[in-house]
Amino acid sequence: MITMYVTYAGNADTPFDREHWINVHFPLVLECWGPYGLERLAGFFPQGDGGGLIAIATCVFRDEAAMRTALASPETAQVMADVDLVTAVKPQRSLAIPLLSGGNATAVGPTRDKPAIATFTIENGPHP
Repeated sequence: MITMYVTYAGNADTPFDREHWINVHFPLVLECWGPYGLERLAGFFPQGDGGGLIAIATCVFRDEAAMRTALASPETAQVMADVDLVTAVKPQRSLAIPLLSGGNATAVGPTRDKPAIATFTIENGPHP
C-alpha cells in the first residue's frame, strides 16, 4: 500500500470549487485510476488558516507500481484537466509508505542531525 497526498495551497480568498471537487472530481478520479489499483480516496478541508492549505486529498493505491501506472495512464490527462475546473492552484503530490506493520509504533532519534520523531501505521487487514 502507498498513499499519495495531493495538496492545494492557498488561503480563504483562493478560488476553489468544493462542490465540483467532491461531486465530480472525486468520482472521476476513482473511475480513471480505480482500474489501475486506486483503492481509496478521501478529501479534507483544513480548518482555520489550514497552514496555507485549502484542500488535501489522500489517494491510497495497492502499491507503488499501481500508483505509477495510474499516473502514467492516458486517463490522467482527463483527471488533470478537471482540476482546472476546480481551481487555478496547481496541486502538489507527496508520498507516504508504511514504515511498520501490525500496528506497532516506534520513536526514532534524536540524533545529531535530526530531532526525535514518532512513526506509526495501523493496518485493517487484507482487502477483498
